[in-house]
Amino acid sequence: MGNEAYINAVTDELIKKLDYLPARDSHGRFMLEDKVIILEKLELSQYTIVMLIDGDNMDSKEIDINVRMGSQYLDALKSNHIEETELVQVFIFNGKPESLKNLIIRNSIENSLYDSDISYVIVEKFNQNVFYWGKNSPNIQSIISILKQGTGMNYTSFELYPDIEEKVYEEIKQEEIAPVTNKIRITYIIVMINAAVWVLGNILRISTGFDYFTIYGSKSNIHIILGEYWRLITPMFLHADLMHLFANSFSLVIFGQVVERFYGVKKMLYIYVIAGITGNIMSFAFTPNVSLGASGAVLGVGGALVFMWIRNKNSYSIRRRQYITLVFLFFFNIVYGFNQTGIDNYAHLGGALGGYLVSGLSGLRNIKLKPGKRTAYLIILFIINIFGLLIGFIRFSA
Repeated sequence: MGNEAYINAVTDELIKKLDYLPARDSHGRFMLEDKVIILEKLELSQYTIVMLIDGDNMDSKEIDINVRMGSQYLDALKSNHIEETELVQVFIFNGKPESLKNLIIRNSIENSLYDSDISYVIVEKFNQNVFYWGKNSPNIQSIISILKQGTGMNYTSFELYPDIEEKVYEEIKQEEIAPVTNKIRITYIIVMINAAVWVLGNILRISTGFDYFTIYGSKSNIHIILGEYWRLITPMFLHADLMHLFANSFSLVIFGQVVERFYGVKKMLYIYVIAGITGNIMSFAFTPNVSLGASGAVLGVGGALVFMWIRNKNSYSIRRRQYITLVFLFFFNIVYGFNQTGIDNYAHLGGALGGYLVSGLSGLRNIKLKPGKRTAYLIILFIINIFGLLIGFIRFSA
């Protein structure tokens, strides 16, 4: 029996269970050839490449070329991507490899002992042997588990696929995010509302000497306890100064353009407002300080971006740098807050969590969530906000 069915089965398992995708060449085509399949998995801090090589259907020269190609491909990725990279080369044989092929692979292993980013696996299918050389990482161990499982599989169903590419396209189509709109509106409207509120507030302050918006709109625990519940909403539209307004507006435009495109106008508005309220409730629960600003709501939009990242890696694998940068900015904003004084970190964390949960509740086009999962997001969001309010009233009513 040839290796095609086994490779197809392993490829299918890596795609379905471990979220791997076929790598693309410079023209955007999947790198799915008859004798070698190259898969990739992108995570926040790790980029893994898997080469499934049909050793029986290659001569010794082709084996040598693919070994070298893997190293060159890895070097190219290291020079063009910021994330950490690792390569796993899997050589698949029915039984023991021919001596010359085995010698080429063994020499490659010895020559790359000092390169911790390359791992080698030899699969002897009929013998159900899997030999491995390289570092011990969760990604690689998961791959080896599937390779071992595959040696005892019934490949009949996978022989029905003359081309694994059809199977890959089928998997990706089921999970690909479909943009809702290309017209960005609500993001810019929110930015303009925040700017207008800031301008109007300053006009009133200068003309009357009284800062109405800050006094009556900021998050103040004592006033919330006395019944001024609008203070759980209004702070997300207020800012202390021009730099504060600019920083939040800049972040909102960066995050909001992507989120609004894939969630749409209504869901983007829900995410912003509910995340902002959740952030203010968390601030009410855990800090007595008066605060204001759109940071919680903005990071809620960032939380929606993280939800997109987790739920759909196919879209991100094509424009890797763009999305890596966006998610980096999201986490940078959170980490930055913990290293600065005068920043309401509870509002930041609450907003980010609220945005993530609202995203799960709202859903994305083409991404199917079981009703139970959406209910779970709703229940968690409800519990967090109710407990936040209870904690705030208990702590600060005394």
